[in-house]
Amino acid sequence: MKLSVELFLFAVVGFALSSADATNSEGISPVSSSSSPSLFVPTRISFEQLINYNYNDEEDENNMQDIFRKTLSDVGLISITDVPNLNKDIMLKELQDCLDHRDGNNIVGAPVFTVDDNNNDDDGDGRRRRTLATRTLAGQPEGIFVSTKSKHDDNNNKNKCTGLQTSAEHFRSAVQKVSEAFAARLEGVIQGTSTTANSKTVVLRNKNKNGDDEGLTIERVINEGEHLEHFHSYYSTTTSAVEAAAAAAATATTSTTASSSSSSTPTIDWHTDQGLVLIFTPGQRDGVSTDGLFIQLKDGSTVEVDFDSNVDDIVIMLGDGVNQYVNPYLSLSSSSSLRAVPHALTTTTSTTNNNEESSLASSSSSSPRLWYGRMVLPPPTAIHPVGNGLTFREMRESMIRGDDSSILQLGCASQHMIARELMRELDGEDEECDDLSMLCWMSCVTYSESDVDPTTCEGKGDDYEIECANKDGLIWEKAIHGADAEYYLQCLSTNETIYAEASSGTTEEVKDSSSAAYYGGSAFCVVTVATSASLFALLCGSIIFA
Repeated sequence: MKLSVELFLFAVVGFALSSADATNSEGISPVSSSSSPSLFVPTRISFEQLINYNYNDEEDENNMQDIFRKTLSDVGLISITDVPNLNKDIMLKELQDCLDHRDGNNIVGAPVFTVDDNNNDDDGDGRRRRTLATRTLAGQPEGIFVSTKSKHDDNNNKNKCTGLQTSAEHFRSAVQKVSEAFAARLEGVIQGTSTTANSKTVVLRNKNKNGDDEGLTIERVINEGEHLEHFHSYYSTTTSAVEAAAAAAATATTSTTASSSSSSTPTIDWHTDQGLVLIFTPGQRDGVSTDGLFIQLKDGSTVEVDFDSNVDDIVIMLGDGVNQYVNPYLSLSSSSSLRAVPHALTTTTSTTNNNEESSLASSSSSSPRLWYGRMVLPPPTAIHPVGNGLTFREMRESMIRGDDSSILQLGCASQHMIARELMRELDGEDEECDDLSMLCWMSCVTYSESDVDPTTCEGKGDDYEIECANKDGLIWEKAIHGADAEYYLQCLSTNETIYAEASSGTTEEVKDSSSAAYYGGSAFCVVTVATSASLFALLCGSIIFA
């Protein structure tokens, strides 16, 4: 890059200005768009630049390494472009087709959750989110429907989810390659700024298959880690939301000075992700990148990230895990420390296209907002640095069992984060729900959003009843706060249900009764229907952008 010494490293990390966009000859786009509030164009490097070390041109390679390091130190967010076979637009379109498809009264795809517990439905906007949850462990992906209440038939030619299975497989493979390339680059950064000379920097200890203690570099932590993957679809269920969205769209069409923020609502408050890294696609609606992601820069200023719909990129954002697992091993210079990014999300109220009776359903503003994210956590066998010798898996299991309330604090990545007690005390006074809903998984869930009807269920026979249960028929009880499976309302007969006390009585065996495992169907952020999907995350409050 041909910039002055004073501007070189400052320019490449991206910043907010009220000036025209610019792209330099290296393919880096550091300059923001003109808007109010200020828009921030993230640093963009190609996958080829990320993965290839230019040994033939030491100066060029040093420049790229400096760009990468400064971006992670000063901002903590970087965009990777030109990823082979990513095709995120195709995958997100298939995701929408899958989640919008119905087979009778059954939703084909993911169950429905409220957006988060900070946004209740008192305002009647009916915001909802559907989530497909899966994981990749040590580079090996699990099926996209592994934790889903799925009604689809793979042999049904009308099944709209077969396309998602194919596109998601290619997409996740591409994301995995980005993750591995990022891990290798990050390893180079750490070795270049580490306090340990002439040796690989061990950031975590690990218990291997033989039970022996071994050291893990950051590259191994990421590549052998547990990657929780969520596919989200945000939409609204109320007519008023559709009308509001349509009115906002009409206003924007007729007035060039109209503010797009008039129909936006806060979805996730300011927070820092608990994991090491979040790899995600910018949110999309009808193939167009959505706005509403705000980040706080190092100087304390707030900007809105400006994503480009024409760029087929994947975004990497550092989480608070770097403060505990990485930064202690870097030099004492603040310029060497990696930066976890404080961020918040607002979304424009929208509705699902399933509302065929609404004349507004075909408007672009009525389409769901689609998003994919992968949270990178350390390997389950890695030893937590402040866990008194416990591995991450052992800590999680202890939290689920409730062995020691003090261990809740250990779930948080930083000592500055306060563990949030999600295991709410419901024993003292029962939570009451209205006649149209039922208490399920610490929340009043309406019959309509679960596609069940009490009258219809009773008509099936005396032994049928609406229950809050997981897909294996395990009945949810108030004592089960950290359960690993998804619980939802369903009409079941007595011979289809089982109770926790009827099992062998062990937490481990109850957990294994569901293929959802512990990465289940909740969102990464704190939501009312809390699972241990991202248990460390949930215990630390709203810890992830979604």
